Amino acid sequence: MNQSWMNSISPYVRSARIMESSSLAGEWLDYDHVYTYIDQGEAEFFLNGVKFLAREGDVLLMHPSMPHIIRSTSNVPVVQYIFHFDLYYDEDRISSNQTDGPWLGRHDIVPRELQLADIYPLSHLQLPDRIELKRRFLQMQKEWLYPTFGVILINKSICLEMLFLFFRNQNPSKEYKRMAFN
Repeated sequence: MNQSWMNSISPYVRSARIMESSSLAGEWLDYDHVYTYIDQGEAEFFLNGVKFLAREGDVLLMHPSMPHIIRSTSNVPVVQYIFHFDLYYDEDRISSNQTDGPWLGRHDIVPRELQLADIYPLSHLQLPDRIELKRRFLQMQKEWLYPTFGVILINKSICLEMLFLFFRNQNPSKEYKRMAFN
């Protein structure tokens, strides 16, 4: 992967939340990036028609306008740490801080927001990185829910750390049952 674009990104975090669901099933189309960490349970993710089995410790990274279908497959509730973000801070895009709905009709997705469109969307974190991710995510969520001075900068830095954890642990060539298949 050509990594030169990584030096220019300036993420803007739109939302951060923890979702728990016993019977997760649905189809989504988001107009920003979605970073999803699976803290508990297992689920099938169909991303652009490709099936991925995600389990505890996995991170999925979805680019804008990536259709995704999710269906839980475990007996325990699926717990997800989810945040939505733009790769580049843009006043026009942040003026409408929505993560779905008619927002796309008002604001086109600019090509630079699709820098991650060709990446392998699944990464599996090792235990120390899982602990770090949860710690940093909780800080991001706190800043998002209860904004303090510098919230945009703080969440930007945390988003960059989360992207680093995703890429550091990514291994798309690893052969095991969770590998993508059609």
